[in-house]
This record gives sequence, C-alpha cells and structure tokens, in this order.
Amino acid sequence: MSRVALLTRPLPVRDGVMETLQAGGMTVLSLPTLHVSAHIDAAFEAHLLQHNYNGVVCVSQHAVAFVAERLAALNWYFSDDTWFAAVGTASGQALREAWSNARVITPELGDTQDTDGLWRALTRQHLIQPNYKVLIARAQSGRDVLLHRLQDSGVLVDVWPCYRRDEVRWRDDERQTVLEALNQHGLVLSITSIEGLRSLLRNLAPIPEILWQQPVVTLHPVIAEAARYQGFTRVVCVSPHEMSAALLAQRD
Repeated sequence: MSRVALLTRPLPVRDGVMETLQAGGMTVLSLPTLHVSAHIDAAFEAHLLQHNYNGVVCVSQHAVAFVAERLAALNWYFSDDTWFAAVGTASGQALREAWSNARVITPELGDTQDTDGLWRALTRQHLIQPNYKVLIARAQSGRDVLLHRLQDSGVLVDVWPCYRRDEVRWRDDERQTVLEALNQHGLVLSITSIEGLRSLLRNLAPIPEILWQQPVVTLHPVIAEAARYQGFTRVVCVSPHEMSAALLAQRD
C-alpha cells in the first residue's frame, strides 16, 4: 500500500511538490510545522534607507516576498545596478517575478542548489570583491555559512531579518490524522529545516516507534544529519527540484 506524503514546509510556497505528488497518485498531507510572518525592524529599515548595496541575497521564497512587501511599504528600491541572488531555482524565479529587470544569480544547472552552489556561481561571475556591500535577507534565525564566507572575503555584509518562523502547534484532529496515516499506510516525510524537524517531533510526542523507520527526504546535509541524530534511519538528501521525484520513489 502506498505511503502518504507528509509535507511540513511553511506556507505559502510555490514549489509544485503537492501538485506533482497528487498527479502521481499519491495521497498528500500538508501540515506546516512552522509559520512565517513579517518581522519589522524599524531601526534596521532606517539603516537600510541610508545605504546602497552591490548585491542582495534572498535565502528563500519567503525572504523575497517579505523584502518586496517592505520595500513597497517604504517606497524605496535598490539601485539599478544591484544584483540579486537566490539559493534555489524557486527563489530565483520569485526574484525575477518581483523585479523583472534585475540581474538574478542562482546556482548553475548541474550544481548543487544550496549555499555552496550559489557561492560558486557568485565567484565565477566575479561578484565577490573586497569592500563590496551585500545584503542578506533571511529569517531571524538561520545558518551563517554564506555570511561568514562573504566576510572572510572582505565583503561588507548587512543581515536583514525580514521574517520570523514560529512553531505551529497542530490541533488534536490534525495530529490524529497523521498518526492514522502512519499506522495504516506509512509516511514519507518532507523536512526542509532543522526548526521544522524539531517542531514535527514535538507535535507528534510521544513519538511512536514506527516513525523512526519512515523515509525522510531533506534538502540539505545538515538537516539530514539532524534527522539521523533524532533517530530516523532512512534519510535522503536531494536538491529542491528533486524533492517530488524523491518522495514518489519512497512511497512503496
């Protein structure tokens, strides 16, 4: 019997995963474990209005949406020669839709769709230069790998925590739906952040032992390692554009 896909990523998101899985005949539960909302930092926004940046890095589709929202509210825009960068293809597409005339850099086709791939794309295009000013738009908490690489290369970096991620507490009926799917069909879980993983486990506590044998698909080796550390035994790591295929491959 086919496993049920449990998607835990925050909404809204436009990755096509749910639609692809349903078209492939898979039952899907979309139950976010995190909620994203705008984080308005008046002091940082006042600082932002006084600076120009060579580049802007948006780490997610949510970062793109909240940056666009706040810039419209502030009636302000970056200079015409500012380049934009995104970690993956979906975020890159969101950037192109938000600013159609902007230069957008994403990891190259065939390269990893993550921070490492973006770093290689930026360096190949000679966009990492000492004393350049780069703005990183992200959640209040996040990995600092790109930040440290930029700083180590002499780049002047500002971090704009333009949104926050808060834990979602499932209703009792939502938790029961997940447990019934787990016990009757089995699950294949899509986990896209360490915070989301922790929230998932808190929502399912006390954890049924059968959960640890369910396949988990993640988007980064760090998340995969965290899932294994928690106790999952079947964990794979894929690029964002491979998520749907990986979930479908684990359904039986």
